[in-house]
Amino acid sequence: MLDKTTNVSWLAFATILCLSAGMRGFLIYKVQPWNEEVVKDRILLDDARGYHDLACGILEQRTFRGFGVFRTPAYPVFLAGVYSLFGTKVWPAIIIQAVLDIGTTALVFWIAKEIFFSQLSAVIAGLFYSLNFSSAYYCTRIMSETLFTFIFALSILLLTIAMQRNRVIFFVISGLFLGIAILIRPIAQYFVVVPALVILLHKRKATTALLWILAIAIPSFAVLVPWQLRNYVRYGHYALANTKGIALFDGSVNLKRATENISTDEARDQLLGISNEIKGSNKTNVTAANRMNLTYSEARAQLMGAPENAGYDVFEEADIWGRIAIEYMMERIKSHPLGCLRSYSRSLAHFFFAIGRPGHREVFKRLGGLFVVVSLVVLCGQYVCCLVGAIWTWWNKHYLPYLILMAMSFLYFAGIIGLIGDSRYRVPGMPFFLILSAVGCERIYRFCRQKVAEKISK
Repeated sequence: MLDKTTNVSWLAFATILCLSAGMRGFLIYKVQPWNEEVVKDRILLDDARGYHDLACGILEQRTFRGFGVFRTPAYPVFLAGVYSLFGTKVWPAIIIQAVLDIGTTALVFWIAKEIFFSQLSAVIAGLFYSLNFSSAYYCTRIMSETLFTFIFALSILLLTIAMQRNRVIFFVISGLFLGIAILIRPIAQYFVVVPALVILLHKRKATTALLWILAIAIPSFAVLVPWQLRNYVRYGHYALANTKGIALFDGSVNLKRATENISTDEARDQLLGISNEIKGSNKTNVTAANRMNLTYSEARAQLMGAPENAGYDVFEEADIWGRIAIEYMMERIKSHPLGCLRSYSRSLAHFFFAIGRPGHREVFKRLGGLFVVVSLVVLCGQYVCCLVGAIWTWWNKHYLPYLILMAMSFLYFAGIIGLIGDSRYRVPGMPFFLILSAVGCERIYRFCRQKVAEKISK
């Protein structure tokens, strides 16, 4: 059992926060988000531009009319709040995100100490997170990772406190923050199953376990209701977003690209049945064919050729895209199982081992290659320590629910992303992976110290 220490070393805690602040401050200085050319050429691109435009739309219109069904409102609302105070410049938002990520460092320290009663594990976990490049780098992006990670980690901390102290109010507050996290990134909407499983393992009395599950589930779902009602009134679907079908389709595009050695655009066009004649047409509407009672294959073939006035249902569109993806993936798995396995393995390897690119090139210039090598060695060492920590926690059955909570808080994102395999999606799970890694690091340290002491005594 880990040593139980009740007095927090505030000097160690303050040092970790200073390191975290220094790392994030260094990256902000290198990225220079106050430079308008940098903002235009490197920051406000792709998803970041979409978030920025939605936030500006909230400020200008004072409504959510600019939203479709792909984005949920929480992160644009956060940006709009920052813009309302400092103007529509990205650097204040980036600085606030850095402060939030320093807060996540504190949460990592606190979670480790709350679960394992070990100051050494807490210090190591905080140190690991404070120096984690991927987490720090995304502070400098107009992306939802930093805010989501902070809110998600706060929800997990409150859940661990609730289980340790048997306080229903902490389950309720944890559920509220989990709901907010889902509104930031809908990918987390299925995560509520994990706390329920952890509670069932932690509490043997069925009625108490049910109360705790409801105490976390009801508030989290309640936070989502207004946005789901908005989508029902506007689109006729009681749902949070249409991301599921689109994510499945992106995964099938990656699978087709990898297994057939074609470009991403070619894979996408072939999946959608786009001919050269209609490739340039407006993709409006996926559901026109569906509404004309065509077969699924016919609907897929006409996907990009439907007339503008045929009616448009973005949820049904995403559903058809998802069906296209599932149909293709099932066919491919049956016909080329080894190729699919290799493709999925590459995606998982990218998820687990990719190192913050292209950020390392932007920050470290010519030293980017050396940085990647060093970071990969450190990351592999952390995975080894994580495995040791997981095994030790498994043997100590008291910690089993918390092992599942930490492991699933990390692996959930690997499983839910699947074939997309982007290392960006690893960021929200890093606090929990690093906590297990810190526990393993402490166990290795204590084992080595014991062996050295035994040799000296002989």
